[in-house]
Amino acid sequence: MFSKRLVLSQRGCRAAFFGLQNVQRGFATSSGPLLQKTAPLDPGLEMPQCDYEPEQYQGISFEHAKEVRKTYLNPALFSYYKEPVFICKGHMQWLWDSAGKRYLDLFAGIVTVSVGHCHPHVTKAAKDQLDKLWHTTNIYYHPTLHEYAELMASKLPGNLKVCYFVNSGSEANDMAIMMARAHTGNFDFLSLRNAYHGASPYTLGILAHSTWKLNVPVGFGYFQTMNPDVYQGPWGGANCRDSIAQTDRTCNCAAGQCMASKMYVDQLKDVLVHSTSKKVAGFIAEPIQAIDEDGVQKNCEVVGTYFLEELLQLKKEFPDVIGDVRGKGLMIGVEFVTDKESKTPLPPEKFVPIWEDCKDMGVLVGKGGLYGNVMRIKPPMCITKEDVDFGVAVIRTALSKYSHGK
Repeated sequence: MFSKRLVLSQRGCRAAFFGLQNVQRGFATSSGPLLQKTAPLDPGLEMPQCDYEPEQYQGISFEHAKEVRKTYLNPALFSYYKEPVFICKGHMQWLWDSAGKRYLDLFAGIVTVSVGHCHPHVTKAAKDQLDKLWHTTNIYYHPTLHEYAELMASKLPGNLKVCYFVNSGSEANDMAIMMARAHTGNFDFLSLRNAYHGASPYTLGILAHSTWKLNVPVGFGYFQTMNPDVYQGPWGGANCRDSIAQTDRTCNCAAGQCMASKMYVDQLKDVLVHSTSKKVAGFIAEPIQAIDEDGVQKNCEVVGTYFLEELLQLKKEFPDVIGDVRGKGLMIGVEFVTDKESKTPLPPEKFVPIWEDCKDMGVLVGKGGLYGNVMRIKPPMCITKEDVDFGVAVIRTALSKYSHGK
């Protein structure tokens, strides 16, 4: 329930930093030229061209990786798909597996990759930082930390000007809970039912999703309230929305009572567009620089709206399978049902084959929702309308196969 603008996670940047360690591994097992292969496509489906050609993969085999995971890694780890993908390279919105097969990434590392995989500017900044210093501690001053904090503060509205950097989203939420309790002397927290906030000690208390809830003591003072479901909600659901697909929202709250008011949004846009800070704060700040320079926020608005419109057209073509399309910008959910009247969630044994077919045709999407029937779409911010056309065409093909096989 607390914004991560209070306690800031460096998850994506940290992952990019440690991902560079893979360059130092010299396990040469593959041979022959690396081809930009794609999964077999139906006639008329053509993957957009990519002007980047990755180097030949040299690393452990997929079979050996499976054995390593089974033997040496935490058994709680799980992977997507009946035949998991073995990703070895990424560039912007594209991923490649060890065999050279290319995928359009519409899930961005579970909503983590922002400006694109291995963005050239971010990659260069990371390498430059490794040449200067690998690690230090807060008991010493270091320029990068202070440059990044200043840059981050310049992007945040109002009094949100103090940064506390941690390592993950769970840790950010956990720290926010502890800080709020310590500062106010109050202990009760209110969160939404069916919501996920992390798996650290405090966040297990506000977490309210049976898939991730563990039967362990989490303390006291945690309360859950109704999730405002805009599709299947018991008090109006879709009737409470001001458009079929939410691309812009005018808040109806009392003046000054809602952080999402038009004045707030306009002020935030002004902060993002007209900030005067141009300092380069090491590689951890480079994604912010790339957002400004590449104009990807505007791209999210334009391409995201186009994506929603195309998915709404798909909903018209398959009204008894696609129950709802919702989202804003490039954060999109597509809910699958057995029929539009009952809104009964499409069961996993029927949804998963659609999802698997998308992967086989070269498109990676997530899945979620209370019943596991929602296609989660959150691509890197750099995708194009051409990518959207291909992604929607693949989903259409998978839905056609499902509809004909029912």
